[in-house]
Amino acid sequence: MTLYEEPPIVDLDELLDEQEEQDAGATRAQWALVAVGGIAGVAGLLAVLVAAAPAIIDLVAWINSIQQAVAP
Repeated sequence: MTLYEEPPIVDLDELLDEQEEQDAGATRAQWALVAVGGIAGVAGLLAVLVAAAPAIIDLVAWINSIQQAVAP
């Protein structure tokens, strides 16, 4: 573009439509990340519970044995 050329005419509606499409795509990607993060969080919590289950069972058995020992 030289100093004497007119700048190109841009349709504002077209620009806004393109921006809306880009925003919608970004929103979908963000929700997908949220869903994946939630699934990973639930899976991690279940893994911790499964890993801790033997220790919890032993603790409950130990508490029950103490209760039986002190019961009249």
